[in-house]
This record gives sequence, structure tokens and C-alpha cells, in this order.
Amino acid sequence: MMGVVGDYTTVEYVVLYLIASMCFISYIWMKQSIKRLTKGHVKTLFKYMLWIVKWGFLCAIWLFILQVGFIELECSSIISSFAVFISMLFLVVSYISVKMKEVSEIFGFR
Repeated sequence: MMGVVGDYTTVEYVVLYLIASMCFISYIWMKQSIKRLTKGHVKTLFKYMLWIVKWGFLCAIWLFILQVGFIELECSSIISSFAVFISMLFLVVSYISVKMKEVSEIFGFR
């Protein structure tokens, strides 16, 4: 039974590492693509989209820290911190969708 639990946590660590590394790489790629855009609404929209990548990276790092045990928290505190991450992610996504609607109206998409 102990081997199964150990393997499960190893898979969890690998998944969190992959999420964090994918967010980091995406952040670099998006930063480079934003540099090539001219000033305007699309550049602003991409800057807002960067917040999703940043927030995903922070969430993955936070979960990794909690899983490894660098910080010991009660179960309720862990659930509360994760709820804050998820609610902030939805806040960012909602704000981006409002900005996307504005950009689509500016460029004449209906």
C-alpha cells in the first residue's frame, strides 16, 4: 500500500512540475510575441492574457510547496487558499472576456 501512495505523490509532483514549466515557457513566448505587436487594443488584450499564465504558474508553485511540505497548513487553510486561486483565475478570465468583446466590437466582429 505504501508503494502506491508513493507513486501517486510522485505523479502529482511531476504534473505540478509540468504545469509550472509550461506556464513559464508560455509566459516567455507570450512576452516575446507582445514585443512584436504594435500599440493598440490587441497588445493590451495579450497583456491581460499574460495574467492567466502568471496565475497558473503561481498556483502550481503554491500547490507544489504544500505537497512537498515546506509549509504546514491545516486542511481548511489549504482549501481556502486554493479557493482564492480559483476565484482570482475566474476574475481574470471574466475581465479578459470583457476586453475581448470590446476588441471584437472595435474591429467589427459580431
